[in-house]
Amino acid sequence: MAPLSGGKFCFAHAPERARDRATARRRGGRQTQARGLFTLPESPELLRDVPAVQAVLERTVHETLAQKNSAHRSRAIGSLLLIALKSLEVGELESRLAALEAATLRPRRMAWQA
Repeated sequence: MAPLSGGKFCFAHAPERARDRATARRRGGRQTQARGLFTLPESPELLRDVPAVQAVLERTVHETLAQKNSAHRSRAIGSLLLIALKSLEVGELESRLAALEAATLRPRRMAWQA
C-alpha cells in the first residue's frame, strides 16, 4: 500500500489508524457471516462416516463455487473435485464390502437341502 498522505506509513501500519483497522476487520467479519458461509460442524463425531464427510464436502464445493472467480478458486475447486471423486470411490467400496459381508454371513441352502 502507498503511504497515507502526509505520513510515512500506509493504512496497514500507521499507528494512528489502529482503531480504523480494527473497525474494518469487524466489518469484514460481519460481511462474511452475513453471506452465510458454511462452517464445519462443532462436533468432530459428525465427520466419522463417509456420508457425513461427503455432505460437508458437497457444501464446501457449493460455497467455493459461489466465490468470485480467481486462480485460487479454480485450484480449490480442482482439489475439491479430486477429493469428491475419492470420497465417492470409498463410499462405493464401503457399500460393496457391506454387501459381500452380508452375503457371506447369510446361511446358504445347498441343492441337496432343498
